[in-house]
Amino acid sequence: MQRGIVVEIQAHHWVVMTPDGSFVKIPNRDPHVQMGEEVSVQPSTVRPRPGWMIYLSGVAAALIAFFFLFPYLSNNQAQAESYVYVEIKPGVEIGVNQQQQVVNVRPIHAKAAQLIKQIDWNGKSVDEVVLRYLHQAKSKGFIQKNEPLILSAVDKKGSAKKTLTGIRTKIEQDTVLGNQFRLNIFTLSMPQIAQKEAQKTGLTPGKYGVWLLSKQSGKEIPVKEVADKPLVDLTKNLSVLDHPPTEEEWSNLVKEQGDQNKPLPTLPKTNGQIEKPQKKLDKPTQVPTKQEQDQEPTKKEEQKPSTDTNDSEETNPNRPSGDKDNGESTTGAQTDSPSPDHANTQQTATTP
Repeated sequence: MQRGIVVEIQAHHWVVMTPDGSFVKIPNRDPHVQMGEEVSVQPSTVRPRPGWMIYLSGVAAALIAFFFLFPYLSNNQAQAESYVYVEIKPGVEIGVNQQQQVVNVRPIHAKAAQLIKQIDWNGKSVDEVVLRYLHQAKSKGFIQKNEPLILSAVDKKGSAKKTLTGIRTKIEQDTVLGNQFRLNIFTLSMPQIAQKEAQKTGLTPGKYGVWLLSKQSGKEIPVKEVADKPLVDLTKNLSVLDHPPTEEEWSNLVKEQGDQNKPLPTLPKTNGQIEKPQKKLDKPTQVPTKQEQDQEPTKKEEQKPSTDTNDSEETNPNRPSGDKDNGESTTGAQTDSPSPDHANTQQTATTP
């Protein structure tokens, strides 16, 4: 799953520019999408565009980036110590310095860029900017009464919870948003590792957190569905958001998710058991059986040079018969009648 910016809209498809500079054609799944809006792209839907269309799409993408994104990025982006995410559609990322002042903003959707135009945000307090942004979203019909609102934050020094508490208090005290609309506010204090993993999936930290919690509760929501659906639909069955994890618990959840994606360092299972790697022997060692031990002396005798009479006759047929008989008798006595000492040795060798 990756994200891309819509640079061309047709009746049945969009042309989307991906982060690596490629232009892909995907089905039109939202009639309300606008040029410059960020959408999810499935790898299986990627289809390269012809060269001349890539050139035109590149020009369009450059113009969109200039008019929609550049005016809202401050030169002080390096000063941002924390990031606050307003998790609605259209959503926005707000960079905050140590004094809780807004130093940069990034629209997550093209519609968010239109809302930011109406706000004087540079140097203002983060709770004030979030409140103004929500008022603009309400005036355009992006917020409804009694619907959930998720605010997530990532802080380098671990003070995201304090930042979110101040923003939540500001909203609840507001006459319109707090009293009339009664927004159901959830806050998620996320560690930096969650922000990094969220960027890999193309999700905001809040949506990434919702996906992790859905998986933990046994009601996993597909990443594509999390990316495309508003959080008002995704959080209906997630009561765990009432008591979200701490930053340390978030870190453990993210690490567990990373471990699940790694192959286990074990051999294939055999009869339900996981085999451990064994040290390879140079040569297998075999212990002879009792029967093999009993046959050992016989094999040795068979391997001795033959002194049979027939062999002798074939070798020297002119040899005198007397010499033959004497040689045969002597050899036979030596071969077939072992000495008592030799017999005892054989008996000892075959005794188990």
